[in-house]
Amino acid sequence: MDSVSDKVTFAFEHLKSDVDQPEEGWELLLRITADFSVLINGRMFYSEVAFPVVEFAARAALWLKDGGDLSYESMDSQEKPLLTFFRGGDGKFRPYSPHQEFQMADYIDENALRQAIVEFRARLCREAMTALDLNVTPVIGELG
Repeated sequence: MDSVSDKVTFAFEHLKSDVDQPEEGWELLLRITADFSVLINGRMFYSEVAFPVVEFAARAALWLKDGGDLSYESMDSQEKPLLTFFRGGDGKFRPYSPHQEFQMADYIDENALRQAIVEFRARLCREAMTALDLNVTPVIGELG
């Protein structure tokens, strides 16, 4: 029997902006970057520098609303997808990335994945506003 991971973290540091025109949604999506990582039960699963965190947050927001597989493809990358959480028949998720650090044997509980996304989006909104003076809520959706 497969075990279920109960802790997923979407982490970022070194938030940076090259946004010239904040009213242009695409600039908020692609020109706010950070060193990004996905940790599963404290273990590094995926990491990337200069990762478009707002674009990922926008895609994750759609997943929170629509469900299904969480599949992230960046407009700035030829690698498609960069990060995916495949939904199994039992409603649990298996992560995959062509750049993953290890093969995931466990499944991820949907509630743990949802909670990790909610926490990531909230932190990103706060830090974009305080560190960069940019409001990313219009492109990643209202928190709640």
